Order: sequence, then C-alpha cells, then structure tokens
Amino acid sequence: MPALLRSRATDGRYAAFVHRLPGYAERRYVHQQAWKVVVMSEKSFTARASAGEEHVEIDGQDELRYKITTPDSAGDAELTPERLYAAAVASCLQQTLKITAATGDFDLTDATATAQVTLEHDLREGYRLSVTAGFDLPNLDDEVRDGLIARTLEACPLTNPPSVVLEEQPQPA
Repeated sequence: MPALLRSRATDGRYAAFVHRLPGYAERRYVHQQAWKVVVMSEKSFTARASAGEEHVEIDGQDELRYKITTPDSAGDAELTPERLYAAAVASCLQQTLKITAATGDFDLTDATATAQVTLEHDLREGYRLSVTAGFDLPNLDDEVRDGLIARTLEACPLTNPPSVVLEEQPQPA
C-alpha cells in the first residue's frame, strides 16, 4: 500500500507534518510549500551473492552481475561490500534529497551527496560499518541547507537501520 505524505506551510515558514503508518515508526517531515502530496510505492529488489564465484547478482540479471572481493585483497578498481554500500548510501541520499526538495523551490544545481563507509573490527564485538555522510549544496543558504539535510537524513531508508528478516530455507529431504 502506498504511503501518502502531505505537507503545508503558512506565511513562508516551515510547518511540520507527522507521518504515521501502522507498524512503522513515526516520522516527521518539514516542508516549505502549500499542500503537496507525494505518493511512495513499495519496490523490492533481490541480490544474490555467490561465495564460489565471488560475485553478486541483482534481480537475476547477468548485466547486473559484479565480481566482489574482500577489503583486504581489493585493488583500486575492485568492488567490496563496503564500496557497494557506500555507493548505495550516497545515491540514496541524493535521491532522497531530490524528493525532499521537490516540496519547495530549492536550487539543487551542482548538489552532491557523499558517503564514506568504514569497516571496523573489534575482537570482542566483531565487525560493523560506520558511515559518514556529506552534502555539498552550494546554491542554498545555511538555514535552508541545514533543514533540508536534516529532513533528508531522516527520510533516507539507508540512514535508518533496516530490519532484516531471515528467509526460511527448505530442509533437505
């Protein structure tokens, strides 16, 4: 079921809209435009990683098949899960920025979003990723830029911890 986001601003000031869906955490969106409705639909994608051939394939398409390697043995032009995640976060931030900015009259010419992903290892706690996000929004004043970045980080699905559900695997007979 699509989620409906509504926003309203009065006297040119930011107005907040609280978005609630059953079973989802409450999200707050702040926009600067008269009523506008954005319809979000659900999309699902599947990636399959093979240990034998060390590749990842997206949606079963050969043209979306990439050789992957571990961070320790990666060369400059080789993909690792961390590099793929950094690309996913940066592109998700950029797309979320565009969607968030669509509710106002913002100049995003030359706007960029970056994500630096670091794989950390602690002998006691194991592996984890840390992400440092950055934005370059040269055509916006500081207050507008800061508000837009805050809303983008809040709305981006990759900057919020995803829920991972383990798929049941058939047992061998």
